[in-house]
Amino acid sequence: MAAFSLLKGVSRVHIDEYVDEEPFMRVKIEVKPETQGKGPQADALVRHATSLFERYAQLNRRFSVEDINSIVALKTTSRLSDTLAAHLVTDMEQQQDLLETLDSVERLEKICVIMGNEIEILELEGTIRSVCVRRLTAPRKSSTCESSCVQFRKSWAWRSLRRPMSCV
Repeated sequence: MAAFSLLKGVSRVHIDEYVDEEPFMRVKIEVKPETQGKGPQADALVRHATSLFERYAQLNRRFSVEDINSIVALKTTSRLSDTLAAHLVTDMEQQQDLLETLDSVERLEKICVIMGNEIEILELEGTIRSVCVRRLTAPRKSSTCESSCVQFRKSWAWRSLRRPMSCV
């Protein structure tokens, strides 16, 4: 039976030493102070990240309206970057890099780059999908059928059947 827990981090830490492993793991840590982005640059970055996320959610359609609204409501660089990282980043190296980035503005900038790349991929997928649908639903010309009939008549199968074939 699997057990799941929802955890909220209190602060970022660095593990200095593993003290015990039984009956549970104990470690000595060093608390790493996290810088909180403030001012017009941080506010602009939060707005930019929020608009990127809304575009990403529109293209991805994996998020519920409640998820989108709760993320859009976040106004600090720290909370927004951590929440977006939890929802968007699946690559372990990127996750570790984000966890080790103490500056919340820098962390949110990295997430904006990741979201921008994902949006570009999703838009390309949509373009490819629409081109394929357009090609599949385009009316076929009768000349295609006629050329298929001509090729079939020249083939060995046509000579062996010796029955007339009609193209419609």
